[in-house]
Amino acid sequence: MKLNGYGNKLLRQAEGMGGGAPAEPVIVPPTDQAPGPDLSFIPETFHKDGSPDLTAFNAHYQELVAEQAKRTPPPETYDYALPADLTYDGLDLPEGFKVEIDAETYKPIFDDLSGFLKGIGAPAEAAPELTKMLARYEATRFARDFAAMREDSKLLGTPDQGKARLETVVRKLETLLPADQAEAVLSLTKSSKALMALEKLMAPQGMGAPVVQPPTRTPEDDLRAYYATKTK
Repeated sequence: MKLNGYGNKLLRQAEGMGGGAPAEPVIVPPTDQAPGPDLSFIPETFHKDGSPDLTAFNAHYQELVAEQAKRTPPPETYDYALPADLTYDGLDLPEGFKVEIDAETYKPIFDDLSGFLKGIGAPAEAAPELTKMLARYEATRFARDFAAMREDSKLLGTPDQGKARLETVVRKLETLLPADQAEAVLSLTKSSKALMALEKLMAPQGMGAPVVQPPTRTPEDDLRAYYATKTK
């Protein structure tokens, strides 16, 4: 097998590079220097030319420390009492409406909220603000149901007519049933149609639901009716 002068070519290259003498091997002395710190945790936002910018990151860290020092430490317990400045602006609610936040009922929620607030280092003032949000939520739900109830009550006539029909049904139930049973039946009457059904069930056979006259009749109306009869 011929090498076509490949060996001679290598010798000539070696001579041109080092005068024919073999090169001395390069020996790197060992070092006792410990490896540098792991800076992989520094976000790329604080990198410069592909490497961590320690000056910029240190300035950012010092800002965080200063901001943390300004914060008030979280309290041992949070008070979820409703704040006095609570309002229900923008909600259509009956006069005198207010939300009662029962501490015992809401205890599981308040316990979870306390753990969350303490975990983020929230101040004591955060708890009443959360209670305010709960109260607004309950008021919003009630406002929706209140609007639906008022719309439904129109089936019974005017507000006074609806009230009179309900009172009639209540008196009839109280004469037919014990007080606890009458109350249980009334608790099921959640709509105008349910009240109409009770009127129909309790009406004498062959008679419809009681007709309630509008309560807007005045003494002048009675006089007109009286003299109209006399002139016939």
